[in-house]
Amino acid sequence: MNTTPNKLPPEIRFNKPERTQFEFRDVCLEELVSETHQVRLVWDYVCSLDLTPFCGNYKSIGDNAGRNATDPRILLTAWLYATIEGVSSGRKLAKLCERDAVFMWICGHVGVNYNMLNQFRVNHQVALQDVMTQTIASLHFHQLIDFKRVSQDGIRVRANAGKSSFRKKEKLEELSSQIEQEVRKILTADDAVQSDSDKRSQAARKQAAEDKQRRIQEALATHDELSKQREKRKKGEGDKTRTSTTDPEARNMKMADGGFRPAMNIQAATLNDSRIVVAVEATNEGTDSGQMEPMLDAIEQQHGHRPKEILADGGFNSREDVTAVETSGTTLYSPLRKRRTDDADSSERRRGDSDEVANWRKRMQTEEAKEIYKERSSTAEFTFARFRNQGLQQLPVRGLVKAKTIALWHAITHNFRQMQTMGWLKYVGMTKAT
Repeated sequence: MNTTPNKLPPEIRFNKPERTQFEFRDVCLEELVSETHQVRLVWDYVCSLDLTPFCGNYKSIGDNAGRNATDPRILLTAWLYATIEGVSSGRKLAKLCERDAVFMWICGHVGVNYNMLNQFRVNHQVALQDVMTQTIASLHFHQLIDFKRVSQDGIRVRANAGKSSFRKKEKLEELSSQIEQEVRKILTADDAVQSDSDKRSQAARKQAAEDKQRRIQEALATHDELSKQREKRKKGEGDKTRTSTTDPEARNMKMADGGFRPAMNIQAATLNDSRIVVAVEATNEGTDSGQMEPMLDAIEQQHGHRPKEILADGGFNSREDVTAVETSGTTLYSPLRKRRTDDADSSERRRGDSDEVANWRKRMQTEEAKEIYKERSSTAEFTFARFRNQGLQQLPVRGLVKAKTIALWHAITHNFRQMQTMGWLKYVGMTKAT
């Protein structure tokens, strides 16, 4: 151990810290954030929205007993600005709200904690979908966007589960038996607990054990379903099926670097004329095949308009997908897959092709179709590049429902930033908030 004192040359004059001196400061949060700061635009945007869907569970109404609820505008603004900054952790965001001037300005001396922030982020999927619909409806009303042409793409995002959590059925049944014994042991020990601290500790243990038991049961149910599907595709594959005890809905997928990891498939549809995201979805399918028709249905259901044209890469264009999309009245632009034989013409009609598939093959040989398809990379891939920059590297939640909610946060944030770039924020009913 080095015990040599840390000495400085005496001839040099330094400004040294003084931590014992008392002082009085006049601090106003409003003055800590400049008038042109981006967070003010986020706040004004949030205040322009109808946030009634966020208020369904509040009980602090009128003269009812209980403390005041936290304004949803605070929590919505905090998460939107955190997403812009690439912050995806509720704990980190809670710390920023205590010591960062911008987030302190958002909260305005209203206390928040990580549990409140995390619950707000995942418990309002319907309300977030309504926020997205409101914004797109305003843009369409002012004729800033149209639904003529949309690009769809998907990315595999690392799930909140590890490879080691994937188990075969025998191991799952063994774990299920063990956790059942643990739960019974905890229930038996409840009567012997006396002090309040011991009761709280026992309740926490019980909740953790029951949560683990629930996830193992879900993993067993998922295993049976997957096993049947794999056995149907190839005999003997069903016995090799593994499911995760951490997130039963996660699947091992091939990632962009060629490796296989637990992941989910996040899908997004982006308007070509404006790069505004109009729909998102989360699936646990390792392929994009079969995702176009559900996405078009979702756009029509949420916004009342069905795109006339859709652009998608070669992973989407199975015969069934092409037939379904073209039959519904939407024109598909997607590259032809190469034939196994080098001298075969991909545009020729093949055995089993429907009329819609044959027409699509012929269309994609034209120069006009090839030029239209070039728009896909600057729309769909641009969207996911921004999602990645906003922190969508790994899902902070488990389950498909919560995964879609996270995708909605990124889509709403992306649309806000795109409207800011295009100068369209003034068209979404923004007023100066008080």
